[in-house]
Amino acid sequence: MQIFLSVLVLLSFFNPYHRWRALVDAEAMEPSLSWGLRMALASVIPVIWGIETGHPAAGEWVALSAECICWVALKGSYGQRLRILAGGIILTLLFSFLGSITSQSFAGSVVCMLGVAFLASLFRNLGDRGSGLALSVYIMFLVANAYPVAWGQALEERMFYILLGGCWNALLALVSMLFLPEQQAYRRSISAIWRAAATLIRQIAKGWDGKNIRNSNRNIYQAEKAVRAAIDASLIIHSRAAHQLRGRQEEGARYQLAQGRKSAALVAASTVAIWDELSLLPFREMEPGLRLRLYSLMDSMRQTAERMASLLLTRRNEDELLMRDALQDFRRQLSLLEEFETKGKSDLKPHSERIAQLAGRCLRMMTRSMDLLSATSEQRVFRAYPVLKTIYVLHPRHLFSSLRNLFSLDSHTARYASRTAIAAALATGIYKWWHIDHGYWLSFTVLIVLQPYFIATLRKGVDRIIGTVAGGIVGGLLIHLPAGLHIKEIMLFISAVAMIYFFRLKYRISAFFITLNLVMLFSVSQELNNNLILIRAGATLGGAFIAIIAGFLLLPNWDRKQLPGLLLQMLERNWAYFCFSFEKGNWQAGWTNSKRQAERSNSNAYDSFTRALEEPGGLQKAFSRYYEFITHNIRITRELNNIHLEEETKLVPQPAADVETRDLILACATQFQSLIQDSLPLDADYQLKLSEIQLPSGLPSLNEAQKHSLNRILSELRFLHQNVLELTSPVSTSTSPVVSKGF
Repeated sequence: MQIFLSVLVLLSFFNPYHRWRALVDAEAMEPSLSWGLRMALASVIPVIWGIETGHPAAGEWVALSAECICWVALKGSYGQRLRILAGGIILTLLFSFLGSITSQSFAGSVVCMLGVAFLASLFRNLGDRGSGLALSVYIMFLVANAYPVAWGQALEERMFYILLGGCWNALLALVSMLFLPEQQAYRRSISAIWRAAATLIRQIAKGWDGKNIRNSNRNIYQAEKAVRAAIDASLIIHSRAAHQLRGRQEEGARYQLAQGRKSAALVAASTVAIWDELSLLPFREMEPGLRLRLYSLMDSMRQTAERMASLLLTRRNEDELLMRDALQDFRRQLSLLEEFETKGKSDLKPHSERIAQLAGRCLRMMTRSMDLLSATSEQRVFRAYPVLKTIYVLHPRHLFSSLRNLFSLDSHTARYASRTAIAAALATGIYKWWHIDHGYWLSFTVLIVLQPYFIATLRKGVDRIIGTVAGGIVGGLLIHLPAGLHIKEIMLFISAVAMIYFFRLKYRISAFFITLNLVMLFSVSQELNNNLILIRAGATLGGAFIAIIAGFLLLPNWDRKQLPGLLLQMLERNWAYFCFSFEKGNWQAGWTNSKRQAERSNSNAYDSFTRALEEPGGLQKAFSRYYEFITHNIRITRELNNIHLEEETKLVPQPAADVETRDLILACATQFQSLIQDSLPLDADYQLKLSEIQLPSGLPSLNEAQKHSLNRILSELRFLHQNVLELTSPVSTSTSPVVSKGF
């Protein structure tokens, strides 16, 4: 009996079922393990084939090619994934050939590295997939260049094995894709928005139960940024919005999912509006009963968002039942808040009513999202894409579109690409001139470590050094074990899975497994060299040192110099958002695009401000004024969002706006224009075209909530104008504590 109880206690401690469920849910949300398994099969099977057939070097080339292309994240629809695979194979062949033919020329290697590193840096313009392509191009060029080969049959065999590796990886990818539901990638991107929204709600609700300290404005803003990042990630891959698909019968499922994505974004925006109302309530003076009602409402809203995220991924009947139960609880908590009567605090009632109104809208949007998902039917990929449609997804227009995005240069991108190219060429020249064994790790580390910003480069360099040295030491110990134990093959498999799994979680751990994987891969056909691990560790240290020095001295992008221009950009984007809101006749069509542009500019300025504080020298003067400038603009954007959220709820055409409303809009416009003109001295090089706002004669009337938001905008603009006058004053050297109320 005691043994049985001990086993139960042990099982309850490890809780294997819940751990397994958590792992399955995480995999459904972001398929890292399946990606890692595909990486492991792509690299291990060719190695085993090479050993068994007596061609270990050929197996390594096949494995290296397959592994490099496998680093490219397969996101999006089936057609987008096909284009990624085809592009990866072509680029791998091209740059492997370039590296091979220049391998015996010092000048050719250095010059080609200059161009390859520049191009690899530009691949970052293509998002997550571009980073994988950059890594694939860079590694294949480096390795092919590091191992000279003669023209003729040897070169042909190498290119054949590289092509074989690309085709082998493509085969694994196709097998993993064909049986997936057609719209799974789209649903996964929307699920990410709901999960980010749930996290935002949790951050806002924290502390309202009286058991914890409430979250800071900074933490809540970080959660709000995560929602926006999830929306942007979905739009990059699934670009057409709901209003662009309306009326297209052939796009039925995509239209419904686009509507669901819009609902998720609006719920997040409404949540921020609820936070604005909560921030106006006197927390310490409130009745405990009202605080608990508000907390219960937010907690129920969070659970509903989480259930919606799970339902989008699984579409199981049990998850739909749980979602309906969560909606019912949300509805019950909303009713309890609406029925609550405050005692002696009549000034709290308008705020609680406004919160209940916004929560009710969230409830309706969540219900609609579930109904849209239930009405969406999907086929498996192999049924949804006939041969002709599969061929069409490789249409050249997609290539032209990718090239246009690839070469969308600005000064920031060009400086980063040039810096990377010069540093990588320098590293290549060093190891080629002194004939350093496995010296290509020097150049490889430069590309991995060097980031667009100095602080990010420094952090990446530290992580890379720690992970590489640790991985090299462990790899060196493992390759001393007897070959009959097959430790190399086993660790090659495990490290391939682990480096993908930890890539998004902790780069330091991922770097450890990347190094271990490469040590295992290149030790299959080579004689054991006791100094090899030390050489690789030294090359990594040298590459990280070159990257950090290049980031500091070579065409650096200092945020303290870029921040003024970003401040003007966020002000300009808010002005454009304001104009769009009141100049359009049908002013609701596509308003979320203006919203995203304004919010993205706000985020860029905030991130630049944060990085500038950490830079050598930092923002030693007027940093509080910069902070206030950003926070005022963020609040202006939120008030414009609130105006549009109110407009979304109007079901019938509204009469024309009265004279008072038009005067209020024009007062905001006048203040905006004066503010922009006085802000121009912040950055003399910033080009700004300021147009006059033209209100349409049929501008619809605004309700009281919208007028209240307009008054808030006018107030924020006046405070911001005063802040700008102090910031642009020649004697503005304020280093006083920040006095802004925050976001």
